[in-house]
Amino acid sequence: MYVQKRAILLVLALGLIGGFSFAICAQQQDVVSERGYEQLWRRMPDTWRLGYVMGYSDSEQLLRSVLKNVLLKTEQGKALEQLEKDSPIPQRVNFGQVVEGINEFYKDFRNRRIDLFGARRVVFLELVGRPASEIDAVLRELRADSNK
Repeated sequence: MYVQKRAILLVLALGLIGGFSFAICAQQQDVVSERGYEQLWRRMPDTWRLGYVMGYSDSEQLLRSVLKNVLLKTEQGKALEQLEKDSPIPQRVNFGQVVEGINEFYKDFRNRRIDLFGARRVVFLELVGRPASEIDAVLRELRADSNK
């Protein structure tokens, strides 16, 4: 029991550290405006990348839990269905795979201005096995939005 609590606290601490680290990096707006989010992602040490993915995942799980317990009891339950469709969570995938997926995503120069949320979304769509046509449509939308 004590070991589980320590493990949970360690994961939360890593997520918190990653979140703060990302916030510090995000302060460097000159990097984002000139070269895009890809440069920001590449400048992060591996531990910060992992912390960002872990922290974001923890917060998203909390959001989905609230949506399931509150919104499903109302007429607004379709919001959760839309979230599951637009941003699915892959099963049996570890955080390292997500980091590697984002690394691969940013190797394409056309994706350098897409924010980290969009990059993560595309990686998750690929990991759950969505059709290439659907992923391409999402990429076109994200690229168009990032170039405005």
